[in-house]
Amino acid sequence: TLKIGEVLLSISRLFSGPERRHLLERFKDYVPAKYHSLYEQYVEGKD
Repeated sequence: TLKIGEVLLSISRLFSGPERRHLLERFKDYVPAKYHSLYEQYVEGKD
């Protein structure tokens, strides 16, 4: 099974292009609240 960190990292890589940045930011709505801070770390790493 995949760990949530691996999944979030994969998502951040998929949406890492400048034309997809808005998708990366909006995808947070689908991430469980307890993982928001982890997701934000991956998103900030893509700046």
